[in-house]
Amino acid sequence: MADVRKILGDCMGVKLSARRDGDPHLCFTIMVENDGEWFERMGASSAWLDELIDVLQQARDYCAKHHAPDIAKRAPGFPPNTQFGWKIKKRSNPRRKKP
Repeated sequence: MADVRKILGDCMGVKLSARRDGDPHLCFTIMVENDGEWFERMGASSAWLDELIDVLQQARDYCAKHHAPDIAKRAPGFPPNTQFGWKIKKRSNPRRKKP
């Protein structure tokens, strides 16, 4: 099966390709980079691409609302105060009501 197109970021990518030889239906495969090598992880019909985008946006919105940005004050090769994803917020212990 010939690749139609690979769209690669720094760590995440998507490969678009025909479902199988002779089948014009387009599918996508999620790719992940590690130490300069790209690995194919999961794929599906391009019919589900909009749903994947929506679910990823919901996950990002949830992180922004319920978790704290993971900010590195200093990291080699990055500007100061670069955000490296999200970290779990420490929850305060609610005071227990006395009976």
